[in-house]
Amino acid sequence: MQWYEISLLFVFLGLTCIASYAWRDIRIRRRYVRRLDGFFSSIRKPLHQRRIRTFPTRYRFIPLVMGGAAMVLLMGGEVPLPFACAAALLTGVVSYLIETHFIQRQSNEIELQLADSIDLILSLLQSGMTLPKALEMAMHETGHPFKHYLADMVGRIRLGDDPSTVIQQLAKQIPLETFQLFSSILSVQWWSGGSLATTLVNVSAVVRSRIELDQRIRTQSVESQLSVLSILLITYGLSFMMWHVNPTSMETFLFSTIGSYLGAGAIIAQTIGIIWISKLSEIKF
Repeated sequence: MQWYEISLLFVFLGLTCIASYAWRDIRIRRRYVRRLDGFFSSIRKPLHQRRIRTFPTRYRFIPLVMGGAAMVLLMGGEVPLPFACAAALLTGVVSYLIETHFIQRQSNEIELQLADSIDLILSLLQSGMTLPKALEMAMHETGHPFKHYLADMVGRIRLGDDPSTVIQQLAKQIPLETFQLFSSILSVQWWSGGSLATTLVNVSAVVRSRIELDQRIRTQSVESQLSVLSILLITYGLSFMMWHVNPTSMETFLFSTIGSYLGAGAIIAQTIGIIWISKLSEIKF
């Protein structure tokens, strides 16, 4: 290995160490925040409370594992180091985007379940049923994953926990804007009294309008994502055709020092473009 290949390898390993340290720092911060929440919670809270994982569960180690595995496989296949580093970076970014896509689908699913549960609770309240009984009925009618959190909330209220604290913790377990709105309205209305049905009508309308707007924006962003995917397919398709026509010249160019760095630069440019398009398509409201 030449000196520039060794330096490039050290740079890649350094970036990997920085990413691993940042991921570990995030986990430590979240752990201490959960401990502080438990320390400053109400004295009526049970000491041996069953812990529920925050939804949605993120698997942030997957991009690092996939990128590292791609690099090991390519290095074992005697692929030039610049190609291996660039391909590992591209694999990690694509893995992160796929994981984010599945997380978004889970968030949309649980928000739809929340909207359906609010409509059911609203109908039960208008028929004269009390709020605890309405929450219990909604727990039986909804599906997973929201049923798991709703069952925990109903069970803790049955055991005598502070209802306002239990409802507020729902927003911590599912840190989405719609659940924060629902838990805030429900916890305030629990103690202040009044007609909860009128408030839930507005909450249901807001939740469904937000879901509809989110779906419309994502539909509009599909065009830009498909254009990026088509450009990538065209690039790799042309490369395959050039290799098929004249494999000797293509391999000589790609395995040379200049060719390997130019090819790696093209892959890195594609990775930057994918990240850029994904950030432009990201929805924040």
